[in-house]
Amino acid sequence: MRLFRYCSIMLVVATVCCSVLQADVLYDGSMNSLPGAQGWYYVTSPFSGALASQSVGGGATRLDTTAAIGESAGYFSDLPIAPTHPGVGVLDTAAGFALKFTAQLITEDHSLSANRAGFSVIVLDSNAKGVELGFWLNEIWAQTDSPLFTHSPLEQAAFDTTAALTQYTLTFQAGSYSLSAGGSPIFGGVLKDYSAFDHVTAGLPYDPYEQSNFVFFGDDTGSASADVKISRVELVPEPATAGVLLAGFAMTLIRRRRTTVAR
Repeated sequence: MRLFRYCSIMLVVATVCCSVLQADVLYDGSMNSLPGAQGWYYVTSPFSGALASQSVGGGATRLDTTAAIGESAGYFSDLPIAPTHPGVGVLDTAAGFALKFTAQLITEDHSLSANRAGFSVIVLDSNAKGVELGFWLNEIWAQTDSPLFTHSPLEQAAFDTTAALTQYTLTFQAGSYSLSAGGSPIFGGVLKDYSAFDHVTAGLPYDPYEQSNFVFFGDDTGSASADVKISRVELVPEPATAGVLLAGFAMTLIRRRRTTVAR
């Protein structure tokens, strides 16, 4: 009888585990629709005639800004006058979370600047702190916040971003981040504060680096370009955090059981 009750508790814990680790899918390329049809905002540069192109097929979106190196375009999880992507809630670094995304670079050109990338990923938490990652054909690296928007000499690693659609995991926990690809660690560092960016001087209507709970994918610079495939984006709780929650939940159930028996 006790074994049955113990197994019942473990079954409840397992059920909670599945619930806690349930991913919020932000983009699913297998639906063969563009990110704009799945809660994202597609924005192109107003300065170069919107030469970027986007298409969907084969389970992935293809974003191409190579028609002009000065072109930029990408997908925003929210804009100042628009609702936030329904799958992006509070990105609490203290609690921990991970952004998983599957992407493949076809080509990339940053010949105008060694501090820019044709494909970038930005994630900012609930305090507008986070990281911007730059993707080259043979390297992934982080933008520093001091000096602002400079290729980090420490937070970078050689990596072939062209070989295949690769699942990257960008994990945030306790004021830091770490990046892995296909389950293998690449690099990490402390969260950045990019709020020193002057959007007025840059000619932008608002400052995306002061947005909280923010995610961006695409080409965000007029000094680089890329052709990239994106097949999936999802948010999941940080596994260690989920484990703590589950352990606490299991102990609560066991304590309640012991209290009931004692009575």
